[in-house]
Parts: sequence; C-alpha cells; structure tokens
Amino acid sequence: MTRAQRSENRPECNLADEALAQHFEARAVAQLRQAGLRVTAPRVQVIRALSRTNGALTAYEIHAQIVAAGERVDVVTVYRVLQALMEAGLVHRLGVVDGYYACRAEGHQGSCEHLVCRECGCVEELPLIALVSKALPAQAAEAGFTCETLRVEVLGVCSHCRNG
Repeated sequence: MTRAQRSENRPECNLADEALAQHFEARAVAQLRQAGLRVTAPRVQVIRALSRTNGALTAYEIHAQIVAAGERVDVVTVYRVLQALMEAGLVHRLGVVDGYYACRAEGHQGSCEHLVCRECGCVEELPLIALVSKALPAQAAEAGFTCETLRVEVLGVCSHCRNG
C-alpha cells in the first residue's frame, strides 16, 4: 500500500482518542506561551490537525485537513509552523515516512524512539531505554561525532495490522 493510499484510506486506529487529542492541544498551547511564542490561528490549526491522528502527516496533508475544516492557511505557513513546533519540542519529523508527528511523550528531552507501522501508518512513541541511550552516543563518540539528540525510527508492522 502506498503512502497516498494510506492517507486517503486512514484506518480507524489512526484516529487519536479525543481526550488524548484535547490534552495534547492544551499542553501545546501552554508550552508555546511558556516559551514566549505567540499562539496564532495557524499554529492552533496545525496543532489540532496533528493532535487528531496517531500517525505522521505531511505538511500537505495537514494543509488539506485545515482547508477541509473550512479554515484558511497556505502551505508555506504550515511549514513555518511545523518548524516552530519542532523547535518547541512539540512535534517530531519522522524521516522514515517523511511526515510530522505530535510529540505526546512528556519529558523525554529529545531522546525517543518511534515505532512506525508500514501498513496503517500509526506511530508509537517510546522513551529510549538506558542501554541504547548510553550505547549510541558512545558509538558516535568513537567515530568522532558528538551526539546532541537521540531519535530512533523503527519501521515495521503493528499488532493491530498483524492480527487484523
């Protein structure tokens, strides 16, 4: 199944729990204010679009959701908002699917892993275990590299798709 087919036919498991979505939205707005950033309509629109899914969305998918909701924003603004939200630690960019994911795990200071289902697109965010958090920077240091942030992306099949 291609990414386009998945995004057109998002399975039920891709829909975030309403309480979880509302919690993320409230936390994101509070975190923006705490960081001294303005809470603008485009920022809230992007936060809301990302909060409603358990998967990663491209900037164009986010834009399409905002427009489908009857609101207005251009794609360039969506990209700018995503950059600001990433800098605020509220959104992760997942290279394995070239999309953006709402960071629901609080307090991981950037060290996390994302399990991404190649079938349904759902993402599970987990803190990195201590062994990995120590081993990867040590391995990087041996190669002469200073590690600043650890993010691991794992592409596979979730239990829902495997058993469904």
